[in-house]
Amino acid sequence: MMHSGHIHGIPVSAVGARGFHALCVISAMLIILVSGTPLQAKVPQEEKTGYLGLQLKILMRALTYEKGLQKQKKDLPMVVGVLFDPANSKSVLTSSAVVQTLEDQARQMKFMGRPIKISAIPLMDDPRMDVLIGKHLAALYVAPGIADKDVRRALKHTRQRSIISMSGTEHYIDLGVTLTVLVQDPRPRIIINEEAARAEDAMFSSRLLQLVEIRHKGHSHE
Repeated sequence: MMHSGHIHGIPVSAVGARGFHALCVISAMLIILVSGTPLQAKVPQEEKTGYLGLQLKILMRALTYEKGLQKQKKDLPMVVGVLFDPANSKSVLTSSAVVQTLEDQARQMKFMGRPIKISAIPLMDDPRMDVLIGKHLAALYVAPGIADKDVRRALKHTRQRSIISMSGTEHYIDLGVTLTVLVQDPRPRIIINEEAARAEDAMFSSRLLQLVEIRHKGHSHE
């Protein structure tokens, strides 16, 4: 059985049982391409630090398929913000690991020829957070441990400024984060929230959309 959907007019085909194996193979190829590491038989939960680098590489690779970012000037840095709650120890620890990992990766690679810069952004009141999020960010990673109401509050800023939100936390998908990578058994999952992508003016190419799950109003299409 085939399902279909779209993001900004781009058709998305979700394969049925016969095509599922092919999709898994293609997904595995994408993971190996960006990580240089074959998939493991068992993958721990997303917060396991050994897999954080893989998650972030997939997220950054997925962003290269966003049409707006493809058109940006090559001499401008690719600025990624990492939002965290300074009052939550899990959020602080994870965001610190995310920042360090992204900075390490940025020293070894560029984003479509552009240098990558990382900015840690603490959760704060709206006027100050608006200033921080508005500082030339292209994408915002939302760390775990942030209350639902504060995630939604932060996403108002990303939508006003066409900044792509992303995370490794499944719960955030239904809160409105656009791009999520879950490093899970048996294979990593790349999930795009269709309505969130539209709200942030994100337009992903069909090459990526063939490899992801589309979340629409609480339902996923593969």
